[in-house]
Amino acid sequence: MVPILWSKTETLAEKILGGDDEARGRFYQFLDDVKIVRLVARPFVVLRYFTQLFENGDHTVAIKACGDLIRAVASSSPWIAPTDTEGWNSDGRYLAAVTEPLWSVILSGLMRANRKDLARSVWKLMDDLGVKRGTIVWNALLDGYGKAGQYEELKAVWDGMNQHHVPKDIFSYTSMISSLFQLRKSSEATLLFEEMRRALLHASTSGSLTVAYNAVIHGLLICAQPKIAQSVLEDMKIHGPKPDITTYNTFLRHYSRKRETAAFTAILRDIPTSGLQPDVVTFTMMLQLFIRSGKHQGVDRLNQAMSSMGVSPNVVSYSAIIDSVIRKGGESNMEAGLALLRQMEDRGLAPNEVTFTAILAALRRDVSLTPAFVEHKREEIMNRMRQTGIHFNRVTFNVLIKACLERPGREGLTSAVDKYREMIGAGVNPTDDTFYMLLLGAWTRRQLDIGYDLVEEMERIGFVPQNAVAELVDSIRKDGMSTSFTF
Repeated sequence: MVPILWSKTETLAEKILGGDDEARGRFYQFLDDVKIVRLVARPFVVLRYFTQLFENGDHTVAIKACGDLIRAVASSSPWIAPTDTEGWNSDGRYLAAVTEPLWSVILSGLMRANRKDLARSVWKLMDDLGVKRGTIVWNALLDGYGKAGQYEELKAVWDGMNQHHVPKDIFSYTSMISSLFQLRKSSEATLLFEEMRRALLHASTSGSLTVAYNAVIHGLLICAQPKIAQSVLEDMKIHGPKPDITTYNTFLRHYSRKRETAAFTAILRDIPTSGLQPDVVTFTMMLQLFIRSGKHQGVDRLNQAMSSMGVSPNVVSYSAIIDSVIRKGGESNMEAGLALLRQMEDRGLAPNEVTFTAILAALRRDVSLTPAFVEHKREEIMNRMRQTGIHFNRVTFNVLIKACLERPGREGLTSAVDKYREMIGAGVNPTDDTFYMLLLGAWTRRQLDIGYDLVEEMERIGFVPQNAVAELVDSIRKDGMSTSFTF
């Protein structure tokens, strides 16, 4: 696809159109339409784009993008087909088509953004445009209402699937059952679980069913029904689907939080007899349980447990466990992670850039740590990196920039920009991902002065924005854009 230099296009338009506000408005509308068509024409890219926008905290950009898409689909001269059903590309009006997964992401995203009014408008529009709403789209509603904890709406969607004879898949049942358990409707959830077993036991793969059974076990545990959860596990062992390590980790997480050491140990002993290997999550929960007796004793007990289970940790497994435990946050978990790092070195295993980057990122990310603690530990890690001859690379810097942006407000953004400057000073070239993170951080935080500086920086170093980065550059340039849409 031919790249478009949006800033040069807009500059040229200003020169040609001058003070004709109406013509300029139509031209910018045309540019918005071109951009959204180019995005929708790449199904996997547009899915990732909308998913990331909604997963970010501020949904201003996501709602604006939804408005651009809806306008391109529902206008009197549409460029985008409302559905990708067979034959859409034979219609000369259309340059791209909205897929069912994209409708699903938009509906689910709007509901998570607490814009159920807009989600209902999109739902009605799909009906008006003749879009067939399949299982994936209905699942998006189940997911949205379930996460919002809206029981009546959740039930209405489920009943609607029955009325419209929409086939339910494993994700429909899993989403509904999980939501009912979260709402503490354990009796309804259990009845639906029995329905699922009858409907899908022979129709789905064992792996998919295991995910559903794990959701049931988790639900029973959060509803304080561990004996019934244990009976489900025993039934899985005998009749299937076969439990996986996530099944056992679900129990371990519950017993760890409840500090029920005997039950925790019993589940742990059951893992090897089931032919399974513990994973990073298993070891992380073991460490968290053990460090209550002190971080050094906890690390020693973890190593003893790993040895008794026949596990010989390497650099990769140590790094993964360190990353997992420090992501839990707090000084005690950070100290436990650093104790593991020292244990790793004592065993003759050399930490790599992945190990050190995980620790530095956690220090940047964790707002509960005091500045003095962060600086002390950061300097300690930097000294170790220098001693081992490890230098930052592009991936390392991008991980650290992302970690900085997990801190809220202007502070997190300025910290990320400082890390970008450090990146440039080290002679490491930024990528699309680098600028996407920084620009999205500036826009969603409404720190447009920093956003403008970043756009100028891209021009200074000759970086040509493409795709989602170009979209963000345009959004920052056009500061006064609308953040709502109607149909």
